[in-house]
Amino acid sequence: MLRDRGIRRFWAVVCLLLFLTVEVLASSVVLHKVIHPDADSPLHHCVVSLLAQGQLTCGTVAAEVVLIVVVVLLRLPPLKTVANVAVDCRLSPSRAPPGV
Repeated sequence: MLRDRGIRRFWAVVCLLLFLTVEVLASSVVLHKVIHPDADSPLHHCVVSLLAQGQLTCGTVAAEVVLIVVVVLLRLPPLKTVANVAVDCRLSPSRAPPGV
């Protein structure tokens, strides 16, 4: 199912968008209140509030850097395997052993 390159790319983009959405919501209190009206309540717990309070840690890399790296990786061509050819090249078939 996940062997198709298009499906893997689609799910990678979906996961990246979800991650960036949570990051943006955690950095903006106003946007968090748009989604959760009770965001100011001390009993309110969601992924956004946990990330904003530092109870859920993520990397210190800026979201823009992560986005650039993912875009570059998605643009790379797929790797192709190269068959290793084991050929003995020490003695050319057109040359005979030296005469005595």
